[in-house]
Amino acid sequence: MKIGEFAKMTGMPISVLRHYDKEGLLCPDYVDRFSGYRYYSTDQIGQVQKIALLKRSGLSLKEIRDILKNAGDHEFIMGILKQRESEDRNMLAAIEEVKHMMIEKEEKRTKVEQETLSAVEENAFGEMLIKGMSLPLPLDPKALQAAWRSLDEEIQRRNFQRISGFMTYGDKDREIYFLPGGEDYWIYSWTKGYLKLNGGDQSCLCRYQVEDDEGSRYMFVENKSYEYLRGGMPTVLVLEQVDKNRYTKREIAREDDTDMPFVNDERVLGDWKAFDFIRNREEFAPGVNHLPQERLFFKHMHFGEDGFLSSVYMDETMSGKEIQSWTNGYVLKYYNHTACAYEIVTVDGMDYMMIEWKSGDYRWGGYDTDYYVFIRDEE
Repeated sequence: MKIGEFAKMTGMPISVLRHYDKEGLLCPDYVDRFSGYRYYSTDQIGQVQKIALLKRSGLSLKEIRDILKNAGDHEFIMGILKQRESEDRNMLAAIEEVKHMMIEKEEKRTKVEQETLSAVEENAFGEMLIKGMSLPLPLDPKALQAAWRSLDEEIQRRNFQRISGFMTYGDKDREIYFLPGGEDYWIYSWTKGYLKLNGGDQSCLCRYQVEDDEGSRYMFVENKSYEYLRGGMPTVLVLEQVDKNRYTKREIAREDDTDMPFVNDERVLGDWKAFDFIRNREEFAPGVNHLPQERLFFKHMHFGEDGFLSSVYMDETMSGKEIQSWTNGYVLKYYNHTACAYEIVTVDGMDYMMIEWKSGDYRWGGYDTDYYVFIRDEE
């Protein structure tokens, strides 16, 4: 089932499921790297319930991940639980001390403390407003993060409807490019008045409105979040225009140097079939499939003499030196300007090839590369 259906069935927000995936705590049963769809199985519902129980016990995500990975090692698990029990006792004692301190200082807040609190007032329409916080200049990133946390806590405590937001991508701001003619790239395209998002289970048309203010141009985009698609209100993403350039897809894509001379590698010659898909090299485990072979998008590779390479993606075959080739340690894909490093390791007499998978997530999204694992095709 898709991530939205799985979230509804388990009561777990999509954002949390994606965070669990990133942390290696609960990965989708299958991710279609062509479309970006995430799929979960009914067997994983029990794992969600187990994670929720462990979280209620106060365990960190790292501790939960260690417990799940060592489910059969009871001594190891008991060691983690006993450590947590000891830390909880110490924390309860510390809380009692803090409570006494807070009671004594409740009416003695300093001016600095008051300035860091969010100001809340009611406007003429009876709506509750949260004003911006006062932050020291030059801006301290840690102070900004603390202010955001405080603001979010206030919003959640008062159960407010969020009416604006920031579009971010990991630890850096995300830039959205509006290409000439509405041309699509990665998950974005557009037509007049609408930003199109092809985000798998959350694909949608989002209305936008452009306004100028004091020499700057802003775009207000209707963000149809998971909550909106389930009957809630949309948030508003506020974007600022940073330039008026007419970019091409290639200009904004991450590109590798594919101008490499051919260097032979006798070990790679022959046919290879897809065996597994992993998010990072640390996930590689000889003989272990994280995904069934029938669900792998990348199917087969034939490495021939002098850099000839033929690849099969689902039912499509790509070949020809003007499209792609290989040299020692790299598959060179000229059609999307990527150089995918490969490495062959031999375990118990079997050769495994780990090769970088540089999809749109890598080229435009800022993600690190994923990896396919191949084994020799002896058929």
